[in-house]
Amino acid sequence: MKILRLAALAAAGLTVLTVPAAESLTIYRIGGADQVRPAKADQAGVDFVQLDWSDVGDADLVDAAQMDVDPSFVEPTLLEQNINLARNFREERGRIRALDWIGWTVSPATDDVMWDGDTTTVFLGDGHWTAHGTLWREIAFEFNGIFILDRVRWSPRERHLEDRFMESFRIGINDGDSFKDGTRDINITQRGSGLDFDLVAFETENTDGVVEVQLPPTPVKLLLFEFRENKRGIWEIAELEIYGRGRAPSSTYESQVIDLGRSVTLGDLTWGGEHGEGASIDVALRTGDDIDPNVYWRNTFRGDEISRFDADGGKLTFADYDDLRSTEKGGITHDTEAWDFWSTSYDFSAGSGTVGVSRPRQFVQFQVGIESTLEATGRLDYVQFEVSDPPIATNAIAEISPTVVPAGIVSPFTYKLLPILQPGDLGFDHIEISTPVQAEGIDAVRHGGVDVAFDVVRLDSTGFELRLPRVDASRTHELVEIDFRSSIYSFGTEFAGRVYDGDRPLEVRQAVSAGDADAFDDSNTLSVALARVGNEALSKLSLDPPAFSPNGDGVNDVLRIQAELLNVVGDVPIRVDLYDLGGRRVHRVLDDVAASGPYARNWNGRGRKGALVPPGIYVVRVELDTDGGLETISRIVSVVY
Repeated sequence: MKILRLAALAAAGLTVLTVPAAESLTIYRIGGADQVRPAKADQAGVDFVQLDWSDVGDADLVDAAQMDVDPSFVEPTLLEQNINLARNFREERGRIRALDWIGWTVSPATDDVMWDGDTTTVFLGDGHWTAHGTLWREIAFEFNGIFILDRVRWSPRERHLEDRFMESFRIGINDGDSFKDGTRDINITQRGSGLDFDLVAFETENTDGVVEVQLPPTPVKLLLFEFRENKRGIWEIAELEIYGRGRAPSSTYESQVIDLGRSVTLGDLTWGGEHGEGASIDVALRTGDDIDPNVYWRNTFRGDEISRFDADGGKLTFADYDDLRSTEKGGITHDTEAWDFWSTSYDFSAGSGTVGVSRPRQFVQFQVGIESTLEATGRLDYVQFEVSDPPIATNAIAEISPTVVPAGIVSPFTYKLLPILQPGDLGFDHIEISTPVQAEGIDAVRHGGVDVAFDVVRLDSTGFELRLPRVDASRTHELVEIDFRSSIYSFGTEFAGRVYDGDRPLEVRQAVSAGDADAFDDSNTLSVALARVGNEALSKLSLDPPAFSPNGDGVNDVLRIQAELLNVVGDVPIRVDLYDLGGRRVHRVLDDVAASGPYARNWNGRGRKGALVPPGIYVVRVELDTDGGLETISRIVSVVY
């Protein structure tokens, strides 16, 4: 395979992995060949395609990203503490730079005697480098990634341990963060070419023949050796050694562009692997309509004009771009017309996530990032996704009205769906719509402006599903409208939707895309805002009944605690405490988390050690921790027996 670099893909010479085209439902798994097959793969009408990590990513590319690739998994590169990294550094680890009179340049081959593994060949510290305009011999090892180094070591030939030791030297490191340049301990510049380093060792009176310096456990991109002339005699290096430790702190993997054969509906993404505490694994993907995620630009030399086309009017490919003179190259940008941007990283602990693709796609690409520490690392065993071919629909565009409603009030909505189908598309007879709370009801469904019969298949706190008359290519572009009632509690609540064929329960459900479904409605969105958002996130606390008797007789035995949370971000801590009228806390009733929406919990009247609290009048205090601070509401409750 050719090396893939996503900033420079070749449309002509691009390496694209073409997998078998799907027929009905196909499950693709990358890696994890030693894992159990998905249960669904053994059902009739389902194909399972197993791919190795090495099938979808070029080994040379992965090595450059500090990721080791096994057919069944990927994991950060391990630096063995007994392997000398200086050996074969230019071929395997990066480049070696040296300072001379014109600045930092490529270290000459004559330096290689210091790390050639042959202790009979030496580099003499006799000051000969001063002929090149520098006072000291300065060498920088530039790694092709970020690593943790353990130690460095050098020595003369054994017979010269006593007389050719190095008296003075400095060692520095640079973690590759350009924002720190100018603030580090050392700046070494010659004719405008400079490098910065943090000083980790500085010796002026060394008498040891064998020098070994332990390095701090911090990330390293550049490693500096500065060797100075001795005041008396010369020094020599027979062998210079660099040793690392642990896994690469930051590793990345990008798959080849995977060609699925034709546009298909992509289902949810699942993955498997593990990481220790302090380490993390990020998985992302992007999808597109052609083989190249990039656009290539050519300078036309007509002012600041740049063009996507060559001089003959043809669209530039990477091969064309690579052939341009440097002055003609106008840059490379993401192809926003044919490709999505990389998705945000999935929550790895969830084990699965929704592929945020609103229509069928032919090309897909994965990206993996693993962050490690000295104590912990991660391993990604596999990623897996499902595709349906033919797709449900070529596209399904939806919008919702109204787009602004009061918080916590049941409001009427109309969900408008414009199906776009071509001959061969499966079509659909079900639609599911996500809601923030259980909808109060579904009132009507219209297709092409005519009321149609429908069945409610599911109605719960996450949304609802409807069965309706089949929508196929014969009814493409006929608007489907769904009237329902619900309430929202967060600004920007999204009513996501998916369509599917009820006769094909294994097929992937196709997500709808927000857009202009109805030319007479300017909503163009599936997001609904709150009409008025106050400063209070906690409101409408109620206790039912206000006086309860938890004596086990089946009447008013439980206190129902209810409140509303408005416009909080994610899950936030919420606590319910019981106080006596003197302000003393009697019992913590609940220590919980909650999100925007109605909040309701029951209390059985029992306090510490499970005993019933004494009868009396108490204060129930609810506390909510938000980004805006702590909010509290209190109500009175009576406990009677």
